[in-house]
Amino acid sequence: MKKRDAVLRVFAPSLPLKAMLQDLKPHDYLCLIYESHNEWKKTVIPFITIGLKNKEKCIYIGNTHTAREVRKQLKKEGIDAKKAEASGQLAILDERETYIKKGSFDPDLSACSAQAGRMIKFLIRETNEALKEGYTASRVTGEMTWFLNGHPGSERLLEYESKLNRDFFPKYPCLGMCLYDRGKFDPEIIKGVILTHPYILIGNHIYRNLYYIPPEKYLRKDKGELEVDLFLKNIKKEHKILESLQDSEEQYRKLFEESVEGIVLADIDTGIIIDCNKALLKLVERERDEVIGKPQKILHPPEDDIGNVSKTFEKHRKDKRGQTIETRVITKTGKLKDVEIKANLTEIKGRKLLQGIFR
Repeated sequence: MKKRDAVLRVFAPSLPLKAMLQDLKPHDYLCLIYESHNEWKKTVIPFITIGLKNKEKCIYIGNTHTAREVRKQLKKEGIDAKKAEASGQLAILDERETYIKKGSFDPDLSACSAQAGRMIKFLIRETNEALKEGYTASRVTGEMTWFLNGHPGSERLLEYESKLNRDFFPKYPCLGMCLYDRGKFDPEIIKGVILTHPYILIGNHIYRNLYYIPPEKYLRKDKGELEVDLFLKNIKKEHKILESLQDSEEQYRKLFEESVEGIVLADIDTGIIIDCNKALLKLVERERDEVIGKPQKILHPPEDDIGNVSKTFEKHRKDKRGQTIETRVITKTGKLKDVEIKANLTEIKGRKLLQGIFR
């Protein structure tokens, strides 16, 4: 099996979770660190559903969540789990059939023992069988709470997680996700989980993991020293990123303030103005404190009002393409001026805004 070189991707913050899950490809390996049943459901069920629709062989290894619960949630998404199981495309197993099949856990893929590497060998076998059966890839989801039962060999969990990135995922077309209930695991284990997964799924976002340590480094004896090096490296990297952001913000602010066209930023839902530039203040002949925090409809004649906003704002709010509208503004003294307003939807620090440019 040809090894695929790992190229970690960055997922756009604006993408909804389902779109990120759809963007995952065979050979990708991530972990979900979740804190509630709802987080599990909104991530795991779409993950499986996408795999079934992509004609991949899907394996779910449960522990906390039963096969019945998985089938129930899949049904809500329009998936007949029992039919998928009968066809062989879906398998819902538990740890006794996989991780601890012979009463212990062994992550090693060594040829020196017939019992060695049972779990990784299981994944290799299932992926090869999936390809022979005509599936495009395999997709494995594994609940890791079985570890908490203290089975022999479970202390090698993090070694296993790291070896998957060396012995399995780069070489075989499988997409994998391990599930960790944060409230049930010791923080030291969660820290190790973070260090051994290229991608981390938290809440509604998949993150390229800056703290990931490749197996050729993680499995070395001086792992602790490497962790410190990584933390220090990321501190420096964060500082550079913050400096770059600050420079960008200062440059944007300068362009914003020096623009000869009036610019307004207003909350998309309420129409409240949160920022404007000097050209806009000059246009409507007002001071800054007479505009910021006020409804944007004060910029327009009273006859243009429709509730809390103006007619043009409502039109722009409904048109995400950013059309240009001819209208009028009103100054503090009541003078009317003809203008063209081009508006676009934008988002700043998680807040959705409408940016209007007045010409």
